[in-house]
Amino acid sequence: MPSLVYFFHIGPLLATTYSLGLVGITSLMGAYLKGKKGEWDLKKAWPIGLSSTVGLLIARSYLLPHTPEIINIDFGYFQIGGKKSEVIMFFFATMLILVGRKMLRTALFKDANTVAMQVEKNLKHHISIMLGLLVGILAGFMGAGGGFFFIPILSLGLGMSMHKAAGTSLLIIGLNSLTGFMIDIFWTKVHFEYLQFLLILCVAIAGMLIGLRIASQLNEKKLKIIFSSFLLILGLAMMLDRFFLPHV
Repeated sequence: MPSLVYFFHIGPLLATTYSLGLVGITSLMGAYLKGKKGEWDLKKAWPIGLSSTVGLLIARSYLLPHTPEIINIDFGYFQIGGKKSEVIMFFFATMLILVGRKMLRTALFKDANTVAMQVEKNLKHHISIMLGLLVGILAGFMGAGGGFFFIPILSLGLGMSMHKAAGTSLLIIGLNSLTGFMIDIFWTKVHFEYLQFLLILCVAIAGMLIGLRIASQLNEKKLKIIFSSFLLILGLAMMLDRFFLPHV
């Protein structure tokens, strides 16, 4: 979604629809290629996948259309307010920073890995379902498919390797994203430029193929460090560009 907003100058709300369609198609293609290598673990992940689909359906079909255009949220110590699109971008950037920091810490420090292993032992069936539901709702609001959130949950929470977490998450977010995309097209009747969508899709598929090739040549620790660093940098850049630099 950030690429659509910054590079293609698509509005944040419409960008969520574009993002769901693009992510859905490219993710399923990537999942197919990863599945051929056996880099799936649906036995562990299916509760998260199913509940996340429910969360995404709730967000795209009900919560997002009924969210007011001007939002004011009071956390007590501080308030967040503004246009719906800006609030969505704020939460998206915040989640990227938090998830990126957590993953980077587990990659660099042994004590963090020990904590992650303990979380894996204590992660019960009903907790994974609640996490999946929450990720689905967040993904529905942000149009991100949930990939940024599923990989940390599968890796940190369920103890999957980064390669297997990536393959499993691709399948889940592919199905979720296409579900959300279909809701936007046939239920909420979102209108967009199909030719522009197809052109961006071609670029996205090329990028996905290049990314899979690079990732296959990296070990577990390097892949986790690169992924988490990317999340941190992207989240911080979005925060600076949209919420701090304009006021300097």
